[in-house]
Amino acid sequence: MLFYEASAKIESCRILEKYLKNNDEERSASKHQEEIWCELEDYAIEYSSEHEYSVVVFVCYIDTDTSNGRVEFRVISKNYKEDAAKHIYGYTEKCGMKIYDFNIRETTYERVSKMKSRLFHLDYDVIDRFFSCDFMKNGERRNKCREINVDTKILKKQLYDKAVKLNCSETLLPELERIFTNRNSTNYLGNPVQYIIICNKNGVGYEIAKIIMAALYKQNRLKSSRIWISGLLTDQDETYGYSYCEASSVGIVIPNIRDIDNEYDKNRLRKAADKMGLMIEEHSSNVLTFVFVKRGSERIKDLIKDSAPNTNFCEIKQNTYRGCEAREYIRRDLIEKNIDESVGDKIDIADDIDYYPDELDARIHKCLGNILCSDIYSQYAEYQTKHIERIKEREGNAYQELKSMIGLNKPKNIIDKIISYYNTREIYRANGMKPPLSAVHMVFTGNPGTAKTTVARLFADIFKDNKILSEGALIEAGRADLVGEYVGQTAPKVKSLFRRAKGNVLFIDEAYSLVDDRRGLYGDEAINTLVQEMENNREDIIVILAGYPDRMQQFLDTNPGLTSRIAFHINFDDYTEEELYEILVSMATKSGVKLSEDVHDKVIEIFGHACKHKDFGNGRFVRNIYEQALMNQTLRIAKNTEQPSEKELRTLVAEDFNDLGIKETAEKERKVIGF
Repeated sequence: MLFYEASAKIESCRILEKYLKNNDEERSASKHQEEIWCELEDYAIEYSSEHEYSVVVFVCYIDTDTSNGRVEFRVISKNYKEDAAKHIYGYTEKCGMKIYDFNIRETTYERVSKMKSRLFHLDYDVIDRFFSCDFMKNGERRNKCREINVDTKILKKQLYDKAVKLNCSETLLPELERIFTNRNSTNYLGNPVQYIIICNKNGVGYEIAKIIMAALYKQNRLKSSRIWISGLLTDQDETYGYSYCEASSVGIVIPNIRDIDNEYDKNRLRKAADKMGLMIEEHSSNVLTFVFVKRGSERIKDLIKDSAPNTNFCEIKQNTYRGCEAREYIRRDLIEKNIDESVGDKIDIADDIDYYPDELDARIHKCLGNILCSDIYSQYAEYQTKHIERIKEREGNAYQELKSMIGLNKPKNIIDKIISYYNTREIYRANGMKPPLSAVHMVFTGNPGTAKTTVARLFADIFKDNKILSEGALIEAGRADLVGEYVGQTAPKVKSLFRRAKGNVLFIDEAYSLVDDRRGLYGDEAINTLVQEMENNREDIIVILAGYPDRMQQFLDTNPGLTSRIAFHINFDDYTEEELYEILVSMATKSGVKLSEDVHDKVIEIFGHACKHKDFGNGRFVRNIYEQALMNQTLRIAKNTEQPSEKELRTLVAEDFNDLGIKETAEKERKVIGF
């Protein structure tokens, strides 16, 4: 169904003239008004009946003064093929009304229903009389929905600008290019794709949908500019208003499955998603669907896609920012807010994590709030947000990501063992038996650059995906988060950290920093409390202690209870020359860069020399030489007087790996003093 609102000026009106001519002073003005409205509604019902209730035209406001008087109409059209303006003129002709300065535009059901007090007898019952639409009849279900009306007069350039401002240039701009490639010059033909919008904020998702809708409407690929939005409901009889939105759009908001506590409701949600996919496929030719998905609910998204195998889906999501790009995003945001860009230096950004705009916005907000508390209004210093880093939730399958990483055979084998162990526990429970209880705390040892932190992040995601942990975030902590400054502060600090880490992985890097120069100090108290909390929280928290091999052994030796509570001791071996080369290829591929054939022998020589040194950096060393090679490439291209081709710009050659300017790590010879 489509809804319209129209207005015009009255030149003449037979009904008004009849009642004004027969005006009897003894009869009240309100009685005359009621008689006018009743006759106008009778004509509306008669006109609708003549057209088999495919369209309904109502007068919702009329001036009794016919000289330049104003009249307003509402139109409910059962399908997009009806010409609303033509029907208004047909209705006014039946009423004996002549109008001019006529304007009409599409509106929403909500705006029509709000006029019920001015429409005299018109309310939901009248709509039900005209249309046998179950979705409209169910007031409770209808109230869970909302409509968005899209501005179709917006300029094409403004749509592109909005897409960039919403940080969707990587996926939304290409789709706008596809939409504007050719205009539909015929009747409504249907929809080649349905849309999945992945965004944590519904408001941003709706704005993305409005951009797509406006572009499609301009290209004559939609006949309505409204989106009817509903949550994904577990009612198996739900129709989501598809019969009500022909040639228009339906939006389905998928809740985050992680916000649902019990398995029963999760299963109902999965079944609803499965039915949703079937419905999308059934109506794909005449209704455009937008599925709004929160990051982390990819399983529900995949269920919908699997249930609609013959339907094409276009996924739209916001850009991600990593390293320098993330810092540049923060800098631009601070400048836009007229804040000194140096404030951005206080915001911690990891170089190997992809951040979404809302995550960076949250970090900026947190930083500015802390500055207000600490620097401007120091009396609120105790209210500062404490720094406990929560690594972002990764998209995709973390298990597959770990398996695709180069080397790391030991961590890969351990994760398989842990998953199998927890699956076995579920079998015990299913058979009414108490499962064996065992802690899964770990120690990671390895030289710099061997991917200890990266694997810890992936482990956290895998634990979450396999329901081993309820939340599965990685919480990083160091000595400052565990050791107090004064007597009596350390133990409460450790216990507080464990409370915040419930349901997550607690990652303590450089754990040996807890060891003090002499025994009996705060570090010992932290280690003792750590051992106690590891035992008390073995079902809710997985602790990973990480550091360099020699120093970690010294740390474990400080407390006998530590070793007994560690289930897995994983040593991250240094990469071989060939593995380092594979890492280099992977880095280049992710950046859209290719390596020429002569690069292999060149870098193998470099890696072979580097591997002879103890602390050469492993993966970090590879990243350094890759970035240096990119700089050398720009110098090589700049010396060439000819315009480089795209292939040359995207290819690194052996020459680019000369004069890398990387200081090699040499083992320092230890001099022994004494006898």
